[in-house]
Amino acid sequence: MTVVSELLTNAVCHALPGPGDTRPRRPIQLGLLQPGPCVLCAVADPSERAPVPAGPCHLAETGRGLHVIGALSDQWGCTAPSDTGKVVWAMFTTGPARLTQALIPGLAGERGTRPGPGREHAPSSRLQGSMEAR
Repeated sequence: MTVVSELLTNAVCHALPGPGDTRPRRPIQLGLLQPGPCVLCAVADPSERAPVPAGPCHLAETGRGLHVIGALSDQWGCTAPSDTGKVVWAMFTTGPARLTQALIPGLAGERGTRPGPGREHAPSSRLQGSMEAR
């Protein structure tokens, strides 16, 4: 639930056109998919800017959202931004392997990869097709 909240909050705070902006207003969309042994949470927004984790500032009241998403998900990323926006997504592994990993950290190997600033991961074609149909 926390990751869904962070993805949606980022979209509302950083992706919607501001006053005087001439970009068309497109809705923010949330998608939850289970394409096999994982759950994929995806938020489509109209921004052409890729998300970039903020640098560490212990006294700041904002800027931790992508770090929280990275800590709680197995993978996260963003589709290549275009004139219609982008999709920011987080993936969670389900099933017995995930339970073993949660109970005995390190036993099931490393958690999934997370993109660093400026890196993008392409989600499955099923995700892109469902989110582009907006």
